[in-house]
Amino acid sequence: MIRRFHPHVLALALFATAGLRAQIQDDDLYEPKDVTMEQVRGNATAFKNVHIRFTCQFHGIGAVHNPFFTRFTRADFANFAVWGDNQKIWNEGEYQNPLPGLFVAKIGRDETLKTIYQLQRYQRIEVTGIVRNVFLDEPWIEVFSVTPVANKVSIPTLTHMHKAVDYMAQRKWALAGSELNQAMTSELPTFYQGWIHAYMGECFMRLGKADNARTQLSYAMDFLPNELSVAQNLQTVTHNPKAGIDTMEDAGKGIPKNLEPVWVAVEEPRSAPRGSSSAGPGR
Repeated sequence: MIRRFHPHVLALALFATAGLRAQIQDDDLYEPKDVTMEQVRGNATAFKNVHIRFTCQFHGIGAVHNPFFTRFTRADFANFAVWGDNQKIWNEGEYQNPLPGLFVAKIGRDETLKTIYQLQRYQRIEVTGIVRNVFLDEPWIEVFSVTPVANKVSIPTLTHMHKAVDYMAQRKWALAGSELNQAMTSELPTFYQGWIHAYMGECFMRLGKADNARTQLSYAMDFLPNELSVAQNLQTVTHNPKAGIDTMEDAGKGIPKNLEPVWVAVEEPRSAPRGSSSAGPGR
């Protein structure tokens, strides 16, 4: 049996489909607000229905969905997760805390879908979208566009930074300095360069090498101008360097003989001197 549709019903169906497509494209007409992912996660409700743009690091394709409280179903949206661009993912707690709720419509967003399926972990991207829902205090974001951004952090850098922070917690300042020296490259994002210099400055400070500490902490302030801990350490080595020295008996002990010359390398970090093109912001 051939089912015939009334002309008005057919027109209504066509209008609804056209309306859906128009809505998807109309979302692109709004000027997004430039934010950080940390700002959005810190107060997701304030950003509900706000068009936003932020830079982040790709974590991976996910399988998050919630058809009961959101519009995001597996049938209609692809899901992925990201870390914030200023997230200390060399620390395990931060590494295990990506933002999981980013979604791309499977209809009308072919280029964006193609882009996210080609991304590699740790790749930096600029995301534009709108916060559609807030669930368990986390934003659920419909993504309109994804653009790769330069300067990706590498696995070796993260590994060396993780080891360095662990050594610093044990007050093994020379070993930490060795790891930091190996972590640094001029191609890193500014956030990573800043913290490597900051940690290296603290290692020098704890071992009583005030001049080296001031140099490293000054570099760090260029990249992390609002970081209070860096400013405090710089003030200490500038005005009262003895106060920053680790005076505990076992501080820095246990360094194998083959690592003793490491301070030659640490005192000359691989990052280019301040003022050269390669030492500038990594963005």
